[in-house]
Amino acid sequence: MQQTPHPITTDLVLVGGGHSHAIALYQFAIKPLPGVCLTLINLGVSFLPDKPNIR
Repeated sequence: MQQTPHPITTDLVLVGGGHSHAIALYQFAIKPLPGVCLTLINLGVSFLPDKPNIR
């Protein structure tokens, strides 16, 4: 984890692991917002490596 020069002043919590949140995480990784702590909460399992992902 990198040290941030800005104190964390805002907590952004994303609930669910959908495509929109994946895009938001990607964009945040490319250009982080100063002072924002981003957390993703996903209670579902969307990938099981030992079983085929067929629907």
